[in-house]
Amino acid sequence: MEVVDACVAGEQKVGGFLTTLFPEPDYTVTPVPHKFPETHAAFHAKTEEEKQEILQNEPTIRENSWWDWRNLNWGTRWIDYEGHGLDFPTEPSTDFDIPFESAWSPLNEHCMEVLSKKFPGVLLTLHYDECGEDFCGVTVAKDGVVLDYCTEISKLRETWAKENHPGLWEEAENPEDEDAVDELEDLWSDEWDMVMDGHLDKIQEDLILQVTKQTSGTTTTELVGQK
Repeated sequence: MEVVDACVAGEQKVGGFLTTLFPEPDYTVTPVPHKFPETHAAFHAKTEEEKQEILQNEPTIRENSWWDWRNLNWGTRWIDYEGHGLDFPTEPSTDFDIPFESAWSPLNEHCMEVLSKKFPGVLLTLHYDECGEDFCGVTVAKDGVVLDYCTEISKLRETWAKENHPGLWEEAENPEDEDAVDELEDLWSDEWDMVMDGHLDKIQEDLILQVTKQTSGTTTTELVGQK
């Protein structure tokens, strides 16, 4: 029930269950490197010497280093599941799903590695999608072994359209044919989640097999659901 307790404790916190399972450090005493040293150098370096010094990316104690730490260690700035109305189990369970939202990106592989090591023998799976940034994927982790698959949603859309609506796809390739474009988009809007889930479910099965071969134990639980 440790996961349930962590979810309840973090329900109104920016880190959600990560607040307990992968807590942030004390930033007043913890040096943190920059997530994007190249960007930091581009905006702050006035000389080539300063640029090279920044690019070395030595960890420092500074204001707002939480942003870099969260993105480096969690893979995102925050997670939120408060609005999903989670029905937490009251008894021990081998299957637990947590739908949640995050800021532009899913939990990264490092975060999944840390979480999986906290629950030896347990299989963690993460489905995620970000339509605005055109990507979706699935991560599987167990005992510190992590495998991830990510693809472009637009590629799934193209494959689906060519297989199911080839004539309409050809017509919609002409942007001036607004009727065809709109019709194809309406059809995709009705089916995109099923197409994506069907694709990722098959990938997940393969990733689980690969992770299982690299680890021991058979205990399985669905700890992390969709982003």
